[in-house]
Amino acid sequence: MREHPRRRLLQALAGLTAGSIAGCTGDNPESAVDATTTAEGFTTTGTTATAPRTGEGSTTDGAISEESTTATDVEVATEAWTVDSFHGDVEGLWLPNRPRKPNTTGGPLYAGTTAGTVANVAVASGDVRWNAPVRGDLTPNGAPRVHDVGGDLLVVSHTLNEETLRNYAELRHPDTGEREWTFEVREYLTPLGVVDDVLYLAGEYVRAAPSELGPNQDPSGEGRLHGVDLATGEELWRTTVASLVNATVARHGIYANVTAEDGSDHEFVAFDRDGSERWRTDAGKYHLPEPVAIEDGVVAATGADGVASFAPDGTERWRVSAWRRGPSEIEATSERLYVGSRPLIALSRAGDERWRLDTHGSIIRPIRDQRREETLYFGGGTRVGAIDAGAGKERWSWAPDDEKYVHEQAIVDDGILVSPGIGPDREFVLLDEMNGHVVGEFRTPKPYATATAVASRVFAGTSGGILAYDVEP
Repeated sequence: MREHPRRRLLQALAGLTAGSIAGCTGDNPESAVDATTTAEGFTTTGTTATAPRTGEGSTTDGAISEESTTATDVEVATEAWTVDSFHGDVEGLWLPNRPRKPNTTGGPLYAGTTAGTVANVAVASGDVRWNAPVRGDLTPNGAPRVHDVGGDLLVVSHTLNEETLRNYAELRHPDTGEREWTFEVREYLTPLGVVDDVLYLAGEYVRAAPSELGPNQDPSGEGRLHGVDLATGEELWRTTVASLVNATVARHGIYANVTAEDGSDHEFVAFDRDGSERWRTDAGKYHLPEPVAIEDGVVAATGADGVASFAPDGTERWRVSAWRRGPSEIEATSERLYVGSRPLIALSRAGDERWRLDTHGSIIRPIRDQRREETLYFGGGTRVGAIDAGAGKERWSWAPDDEKYVHEQAIVDDGILVSPGIGPDREFVLLDEMNGHVVGEFRTPKPYATATAVASRVFAGTSGGILAYDVEP
């Protein structure tokens, strides 16, 4: 547990009682660097937050405060570095290596641009280590996507136009950006993970170009699963299903939600890691969240309103039925499962209910991307809020006064950054993690398309580059 002197001073000025702050945990302790380092050759300037917006804080049992507090004249962001040398818009930012220590920043930061390039950027300094073109003609179909696969870098891109329909998965060397191999198919590709040096991919077959199908027609067709040799890019096997919804992989198998042949209901299917089907069961008619593999099995949505835990051989261990229109997501920590929405329920790994919140829907960010398991953030379009994960009590809820919508952008050490309103994003509002009060806000000089953060440093992808700020209330 850590306490922040600036936070205590701010709360004292606001007439609040200082509280303990939830600690932060991360995904990977390696490759940590000093978060305060700035780049040689980059101008570093201080940015003072403008007078922040007053938020409405509605709370339920266990909430810290019933009224929101507006902090004024609080400097919450300092420009760390700027990169403005990219072509195209930066529409994707990824930090595959997040350290466990909250005062360090992992890296590198990968950026995908609409010009069809992927860049490796030093988190601490902003130095561009490499910026490489990828396969495909992406414009105007978005930036390439970057995935960490067992420590290697996988870049997924595509060509989808009137003449050509191809998708590419490229393995690149993280240090140099050099392409090692390309796996090319006519599918929308999603990496599932790597087990024993085999890369597992899920895909939706692209039937034809939109011009051939006519307006408002979905070009995707049957689903595919692939096993690819991570060292060579050679396809080891391929399995076809009627229509793939989502999938996950573990050492004990591949698990997928698929649409039945007639398109009426869904099925949950287990495969061996060579692509051969092992067993299947009914999964109901509602939208299905991605199944979650655990150490000795898998947890998946099944039936009309429930989730179930299965052993690798298909034996059902337990089932919980509680969701009005099926669960929207299943997330796991080392001790618990969280299943939403309406209600949001916390379960033990044995399926025992720990708590439920009947009024809540989806968790705003998957738990595997958070650095503090004590807090669950949620959102529903018009508000964001926080739940005490241990007690199952809503800690706070915030909505902007003069805008209809609010969007989560990034989680930092001391809170959550959001942007209110619709349209191009230029504003960041910092909400206190413990009570939801507005700590401060700052604006970027031009609109940003995406944002991510690690520790107290936030990155915003803009037209032609990246803006990095250190956030400290």
